[in-house]
Amino acid sequence: MITTWISDEELEAYTTVEDHDLHVLLTDARKVTGDRLFIQTDTIQVKQGWFRPPVMKPLYTLYWRMRAGDSEVSIVNFYGDGSSIRTSVPKEIAVNYLFGLLTGRMSIFNKGNLNNQGEISHE
Repeated sequence: MITTWISDEELEAYTTVEDHDLHVLLTDARKVTGDRLFIQTDTIQVKQGWFRPPVMKPLYTLYWRMRAGDSEVSIVNFYGDGSSIRTSVPKEIAVNYLFGLLTGRMSIFNKGNLNNQGEISHE
């Protein structure tokens, strides 16, 4: 797990994403995680070959706040080819991560292990 410190102003900027679909998922995920999830958007230039112009593509870095009100965050790691670890991923991977988070939370709620405040009960 990679941890870092990010200012509150930067974290506030990471609560919104320009991509509408990803923004909706992020908003829903932040509701069930207690506002501890953040997404940073970076744009990279990808070469398309000799005779085609390069294309700008967004990459997303996901952060989890370690404790409420703290500036310490954990960078979500994604495994790539072989043994490589990536921290910035394309939209498809970020969307799948958020879907997994939301469906897992719904599964716990449907089984009756989640109370109305979103906390897991261990009864």
